[in-house]
Amino acid sequence: MSSIHSHGLLGRRVESNGSWTAYDVFTGRPACVAEQLMVGLTLDEATIAVLANNRSYAHRYARALSPGGETIN
Repeated sequence: MSSIHSHGLLGRRVESNGSWTAYDVFTGRPACVAEQLMVGLTLDEATIAVLANNRSYAHRYARALSPGGETIN
């Protein structure tokens, strides 16, 4: 299974074994955040990872849209 270093939006899904995965919503592949593969998580861990990543993404996106803003990485 390949992973990605997420710079975009993440979602969460429950796996067949009952664990949770944080994944890239565009590719469907498990995300890698802070050098940690986001698989085998509890619901709370997945929720925290997704919310933190997406909040950071939203801030980067808002800055990119502002005059003189930076690009989204």
